[in-house]
Amino acid sequence: MFKKYSGKMRLKVEAANPYDEIFLIDGGYQRVAGGVGKLDVKGLDPGVYKLKFKAGNNIVEQSVLLNEPLVQRTGPHIELASPMPLAPAAVMPALMAPAKPAKTAVRKKATRAAAKKAPPAASHQRKSDSEILFYVGTSGKEIPSDFLSAVNLIDEHGRDIKGKAHIDGEALTANVNCHPGFHRLRVDFGELGKVEMPIWASKGFQTCVFLPLGEFGTKTVHIRPDLGRAAICMGV
Repeated sequence: MFKKYSGKMRLKVEAANPYDEIFLIDGGYQRVAGGVGKLDVKGLDPGVYKLKFKAGNNIVEQSVLLNEPLVQRTGPHIELASPMPLAPAAVMPALMAPAKPAKTAVRKKATRAAAKKAPPAASHQRKSDSEILFYVGTSGKEIPSDFLSAVNLIDEHGRDIKGKAHIDGEALTANVNCHPGFHRLRVDFGELGKVEMPIWASKGFQTCVFLPLGEFGTKTVHIRPDLGRAAICMGV
């Protein structure tokens, strides 16, 4: 027999992927709450609500009936379209681990010989041999004053190297000289939390990241990079 509760309800939702956006919409088509990866909403009235899961441009909607004090739901798996193949979590530690140089006497002798032949000016050259170029696409939106403070670039050692970027305000670009390896672009979406996008910098190449802007937030709207629509390509 159907049992009806008249008190306030609580809804807990966990997305299948930590980067999925979650929105809760009531029967009057009003957005009640939103989050990234997880959602926990208390004090809801009984009734039928709609859950919207979004990963980039892909959206899946589900109906949920709140008729119990606690209702829990798990979101569907949504493929996030990306121009760069994202490695599974199981192989990420291997990608992040620094490469081990070959332990051979021939390699050591060749390295010492090359160091002796190198001109003195070579010691003043930058040690990094990779670049990451960010381009911000405004699409008619003005870049807010808190934009830079909400964006961080984390290297494989967990250090924020945003301060090394050469920023061109007119061209809306930022160029970072970095070491080859795994990096993370972290964006703070305010009440929606922080989301990261993986970036791989290859030796001798320039990694170009194109970041379109979007509006995010339920109570306070922030203009931030839309990582779901970002594009990555390699150049020399």
